[in-house]
Amino acid sequence: MKSEVSTFILQFNRSMKILLTIILASFAPYYQTYNRSKTAAAASLATSWKYFLFPEQRARKCAEILRDRDYLFCQSFWNLLQRDSIKKGSHYIAPNVAVSKYFQVEPEPIEINSIIVPPPTGLSTMQSKQLVNIKLLSHEIREGMDKLSLQRADLEGSSKIVLAMSDQLLMRVHGGGFIATSSATHEVYLKPWALDL
Repeated sequence: MKSEVSTFILQFNRSMKILLTIILASFAPYYQTYNRSKTAAAASLATSWKYFLFPEQRARKCAEILRDRDYLFCQSFWNLLQRDSIKKGSHYIAPNVAVSKYFQVEPEPIEINSIIVPPPTGLSTMQSKQLVNIKLLSHEIREGMDKLSLQRADLEGSSKIVLAMSDQLLMRVHGGGFIATSSATHEVYLKPWALDL
């Protein structure tokens, strides 16, 4: 009896290739060191270079891990991205943008002709309106951004020239979930996208 082989294909922006290679190549060594002694972890890390060099071994190991592990392992792996050292390291990989501003807006109902879309609400009446978290990344300082009260910390570049509003906007919605990470962990691929607009 033949066993069935599944094929799963992903298409992604070229700017994500390095990031995905690093993540997937780190997945196997992390699995080999997960909940193990320091000696066993060190031995596993010594042989982890093969997952960076050989895509077939990397894919085989990742498939094996994902088939056998529970969600706690996956959650532990993705929470590595929340560590300050990893977040700071991403500044060396991702290019600088002129504006990197975190802010919140209050949800308001949207009315289009006869349709009213109510704002999102919390799980209880105590949380009737929740602020929506937004991270603005822009290659240039543009008209209208002054309404956000940009601070020195929000400006990665040195340019103070204010350009006209752009006719392009890329919105990326972060869904959250049990392995939710902050927006800072996604800047490695979002900043190059902002530069391309």
